[in-house]
Amino acid sequence: MNSQVKHFLIELLFDKKITFFPNTDNEQFWNTLVKISSFQVIIPAVYFKLKERDFLKKIPSDLKDYLFEIYSFNEKRNQSMVNEINNIEKVLADNKINFCFLKGSYLLRTIFKNNIGIRMMHDIDILVKEDQIYLAKNIIEKMNYKDRGFENKILKDKHIPRLINNEKNIGLEIHYKLTKGKKYFFNNDDLFKNNLMNSFSINDNLNHIILNTEYNDNGAILGRISLKSLFDFYHLNMINNDFDFNNNNYTKIFLNKLHFLKIVNNTESRSNFYIAYLNLINTRIGKIIPFIIFYFLRFKLLIGQLKEFTINKHYRINVFKKIMIYFGK
Repeated sequence: MNSQVKHFLIELLFDKKITFFPNTDNEQFWNTLVKISSFQVIIPAVYFKLKERDFLKKIPSDLKDYLFEIYSFNEKRNQSMVNEINNIEKVLADNKINFCFLKGSYLLRTIFKNNIGIRMMHDIDILVKEDQIYLAKNIIEKMNYKDRGFENKILKDKHIPRLINNEKNIGLEIHYKLTKGKKYFFNNDDLFKNNLMNSFSINDNLNHIILNTEYNDNGAILGRISLKSLFDFYHLNMINNDFDFNNNNYTKIFLNKLHFLKIVNNTESRSNFYIAYLNLINTRIGKIIPFIIFYFLRFKLLIGQLKEFTINKHYRINVFKKIMIYFGK
């Protein structure tokens, strides 16, 4: 059933012909659709595409009400986000800070600006020139954003610790680079040189969408497929439709996932080896491979967390608080 639901979601989200539309009384199918859509953080996008393609009348009425409720809540939430993004833009510009909006913050101002309820977002993300990072932090803190104190200090290698505005329930991450570790896929000077309306080029944004999910979040090595990232890429790429997938190995891997899901049909940069890997990890036995890789990566993270525990007093306090909550004290 899972594969049938996933196939339906791919056809729905990426404007393909629907080859199978379940009956309204197929409770197992619709429950699985909600489960997968929730896990993939795409429920509002699913509602929007069902409505856009005039399919709402073909789904259970209680499901239609549920999806509409989620979409409406997200639309109101995102309107608050957009208002805050505009406030932040003005304050940073007034203080001569060089910055660009990233990810959802960029998409809500561009391709989703007329339907802001489509995309769920957690934080406002901005890229700031590294020599202005703490000046930007001080300015943002005056807007009632606070460093919670217990955030990791040594594990954040793309951005400074997350800032929270508790009154507005909005988080903000100030990045000084776009990818983790020592690899540099972007030249920040070039990004800011091509800055237009506090955003970098469409192709740079497309590249960032890919690298964020495939490299930063280890999607490539785990074989993990993010329908949210694919949806973002698909709709942003429709503007020019000239993205070069030969930019790096991760963009090639992303293209192979588009092949694997049959979102695209051309054979450019197709890797039979990686397609075979995706097929393998979708078998019962093959599922153990990303499981092993994931826990190896978690072990590496744990080493960093132990180091953090030894140097960061606020981090230790927060760990002890979580332990006390776990044991009900």
